[in-house]
Amino acid sequence: MFSPYKGDPLSWMTGLDLSSNRIDGLIPPEVGQLKGLRSLNLSNNFLRGSIPASLGDMDDLESLDLSHNDLSGEIPRELVRLHFISSFSVAFNNLSGVIPYEKQFSSFSRKSYEGNQGLCGLPLEIDCPADRQETREIGAGKDKSARLEDGMFYSFLAMSVGLGFWGFLGMLLLNRRWRMRYFNAIDGYFDTYVESFRTDGTHS
Repeated sequence: MFSPYKGDPLSWMTGLDLSSNRIDGLIPPEVGQLKGLRSLNLSNNFLRGSIPASLGDMDDLESLDLSHNDLSGEIPRELVRLHFISSFSVAFNNLSGVIPYEKQFSSFSRKSYEGNQGLCGLPLEIDCPADRQETREIGAGKDKSARLEDGMFYSFLAMSVGLGFWGFLGMLLLNRRWRMRYFNAIDGYFDTYVESFRTDGTHS
């Protein structure tokens, strides 16, 4: 198991490689206090539990390898604060949830995440159920809103016929989007008329 980190000399380290040492237990959050580390390799051990969010505080970290352990839970979104990270792997653990595919983490391939049955999202070709549901709801909401607006537009258009010219003009003045749709429709009819006129002239 890990022992608590104490003492200033540890803050001077730029690299820590404890891979393949049969270490078990949890990764202590105190590891995130090693601000000077540029490389941290804890791969090929028996580490379990979650990935500490405090690892996102290691400002100078360029390489992080937690692969081939028994880590579980989600990948902390705090890790996207690692602006200099260029090498990253959590492959072959028991992680789950959505991969934080943003900033530097959008540059890592699926090899960084393989072997975790519960992970989803890019760069893996596994959709997240929640994302799919949210996308469907947003799309359905937009379609419903568009249908409602179309219905209102044509309803007011029909009402304006009964109210005469001033009612029609008032409708266009009150709603800018409808005004644009009206003039676009007029332009479309005009273009169609001109095109048909040219066609008739050619045939004659």
